Amino acid sequence: DQYTPKSSLFDRQAFNYLLFEHQAIKVRASYPLIVWLHGYGDYEFDPDGQIKHFELLLTSEQEVATAEFYLLAVQCPPDPGSWFTYRSSKQASSRDDPGDIVARITKKIINEKPVNPDAVSLVGISGGGSACWEMVCRYPDLFAAVAPLSGAAGDPAAIDAFDDIPIWAFHNSSDYVIRVEPVRRLIQTINAAGGSAHLTEPYGSDHNSWTPAFERYRLLHWLLVQDRTSWIKWNPPGTRPWQRREAAVQCLVVSIPIAAWFAERNRRRRLLTLNAPDTRIA
Repeated sequence: DQYTPKSSLFDRQAFNYLLFEHQAIKVRASYPLIVWLHGYGDYEFDPDGQIKHFELLLTSEQEVATAEFYLLAVQCPPDPGSWFTYRSSKQASSRDDPGDIVARITKKIINEKPVNPDAVSLVGISGGGSACWEMVCRYPDLFAAVAPLSGAAGDPAAIDAFDDIPIWAFHNSSDYVIRVEPVRRLIQTINAAGGSAHLTEPYGSDHNSWTPAFERYRLLHWLLVQDRTSWIKWNPPGTRPWQRREAAVQCLVVSIPIAAWFAERNRRRRLLTLNAPDTRIA
């Protein structure tokens, strides 16, 4: 009942989407937005089928009542039945793909709702996880973080689009639907180029890696703390040692002037105390 059904017309085609809006909006506050890309299973194309698996994000009525974020789920039309029909690094098209419409609707929500434009994250499962990579290639400045779950690997030729965004991918080690090896290679390539990407392989042969991602690894909490303007970069767990050292250096660079400011303030207070006239009555 908390999802508001909406529809928008793009290129003479109606796109249906559901928007979860939290219940206690504060004045002058802005909130994170999570964009959800569903997979290509049978149910996802049914009415409201795009919110299949949403019980993993909000598991109780209490969580629904206290959640302080927006959640956008656009439904991909059965025709073409795919978020993207081509890779942007390979060719161009004069017509928008459904994934491009998702980006346009996302920008529409940012303009209409109290959404923090620097705290928009992208998550997709199965076919939606595959689409996450292409979405970042086409709209690298739209998202603060991305989580592809059980999706095919993105285009290695577009590696520059991935080096400035935290990525936490999930993929089972023996997935019988989509092989994990290309995802492993892409994650390694991103990190070798200076990016921040992590791959978690929770299970063996099952295709479903999204259930443990949210239930065991608390992926939702990681998505909600992402902010492009924050000097603290909440990388996925398992980051390389140099990244942890870099974070420590960043903390040191920031903490030294702060500590110096407090030390100078305390020194001046002591001087004022020592030089203050004695107002006690003899």
